[in-house]
Amino acid sequence: MNRIASLVAVAAAAVLFAAPAHADVAGLSPFGGEWAGKRETVTIDPSGQSRFSYVDVRACPDCAMSDMPYASLDFVLTSVSGDTAAGVVTADKYGRAGQPVTVSLTSATALAPPTISWTIGGLDEGLFCPASNSRWCGG
Repeated sequence: MNRIASLVAVAAAAVLFAAPAHADVAGLSPFGGEWAGKRETVTIDPSGQSRFSYVDVRACPDCAMSDMPYASLDFVLTSVSGDTAAGVVTADKYGRAGQPVTVSLTSATALAPPTISWTIGGLDEGLFCPASNSRWCGG
């Protein structure tokens, strides 16, 4: 019986001291989802955890485009002001961790879907559309 009580105590402690779940970032929901550009995607979840997947030309500069490997960059969005979300790169194989990220959202119109444009360290990364309607952004 002591063994069962010990296991219950360990399980209770694990629940008590577990890392808290990430809370949703206020105002981030319009930015959420998968956004597509030409051979690139940005995925943003409600907690701000995000990933940019792209063709990694640096990894194989002599490859044909159809043979290019893909890479990813992780970032987290931590605040929203109006139609702009801001955050920071958290992981990247090319040393951009810690650089600021901004994502700007445009509203949908009768002729075009909503889009995001975004920057890493102040450099423009392009225009992205909802993955379900990526033809507007070259997808």
